[in-house]
Amino acid sequence: MPERVAGYSNSRRGRWKPFIAPEFDGSTLEVTALLLDRDNSLWVGTLNRGIYRIQGNRVEHFRGSDGLSGDAVSVNGLFQDREGNIWIMTSRGIDNFHDIRVASFSTRQGLSSDQVNSVLASRDGTVWIGSYSLDVLRVGKITSIQPRKGLPGREVTSLLEDRAGRLWVGVDQELSVYERGKFRKIYTGDGRPLGIIRAMTEDVDGSIWAVTASPRHRLLRIEDLRIREEMSPPQLPPANTLAPDPHGGVWLGLTSGGLARYRNGQMEFFSFNQSSRDGPVHGLLVNSDASVLAATPSGVVGWRNGRVQRLTVRNGLPCDVIYTLISDRKATLWLYAACGLIAIPNAELQRWWKSPDTTVESRLLDVFDGAQPMSTPFRPNASQSPDGRLWFANQNVVQMIDPAHLDGNPILPPVAR
Repeated sequence: MPERVAGYSNSRRGRWKPFIAPEFDGSTLEVTALLLDRDNSLWVGTLNRGIYRIQGNRVEHFRGSDGLSGDAVSVNGLFQDREGNIWIMTSRGIDNFHDIRVASFSTRQGLSSDQVNSVLASRDGTVWIGSYSLDVLRVGKITSIQPRKGLPGREVTSLLEDRAGRLWVGVDQELSVYERGKFRKIYTGDGRPLGIIRAMTEDVDGSIWAVTASPRHRLLRIEDLRIREEMSPPQLPPANTLAPDPHGGVWLGLTSGGLARYRNGQMEFFSFNQSSRDGPVHGLLVNSDASVLAATPSGVVGWRNGRVQRLTVRNGLPCDVIYTLISDRKATLWLYAACGLIAIPNAELQRWWKSPDTTVESRLLDVFDGAQPMSTPFRPNASQSPDGRLWFANQNVVQMIDPAHLDGNPILPPVAR
């Protein structure tokens, strides 16, 4: 028989009373099932309002409009298996709730906007999210620096943390340094806007490089918070992304495809030799040996010592459209791709460097694992926090995966004959 949800009041005369939280009143519910899971969350099945999950004072609600098979949960229709999955029996079916490997952060979790341009995990563990505000994820809590309430503009584009711990923030057509709670703008010599900051990186000498888009395409070198060098068309083609060279200078991933390297006042170009089918370079990873990996719509392109090679579906990749790439602590290469998140162990990657035609072993985490990859116009769109977790921006949400906690239950399920 349906009951009410009550809590125990720890008073001198301890008594039971209805559990009430924001948007939740236990006295109004007809409860059909209760389950306390291994994480100490209370699952509440109801007669006509679906499922509630209570974690401390936080309450989540799932019903038919959220994808639950039905709003009526059967009596005693809650069960947790040995892998931690929660099984729910409703009047219309059986549902399974489980922890997905790729977690998403959206407006439902506290982001200020459903547009995400960039994501940066800083050395102190803070995750900065660029959107129509500057969202700050710190110790599980999201706050925002809003326009007209500290943010010097309307839309955050590119982000960078320099070695001094300062945060560089592209806002509208300007660039500012955020330090000690205040923004300080970087000005051009003529006082005009810098342009939309598309990507930034820090050189080995501490200089900051920034590439801008409209109204002007430029490559800027900033030192001591002043613009010291500038390059513009026709010498500079439009670029999507930047990465520092370990021997000095900066690599550019070009919107037209191919790479460029600017060092000591000289620009060098490196073609992929595949005409226009490669498309733009969405992401760059420059290794300590100065080899380069580029994310493109036609797979990963590698450049080392003047030689170009490709990693595509012909080598065993699940798909070719790659939005960005990043290495984790174990040097596993992660590809944020159209089909999901692809993990390539370092040993497999080294085999490919030695033999470009080899087939590599990889692991795919797809939509059923929570992966929702998309491209973004600004950088960084992938970042690693000090705890090893990887963060990705996909235009609508921020996604996170912890490479150190991906293994499933090693216990084999019982077999019935």
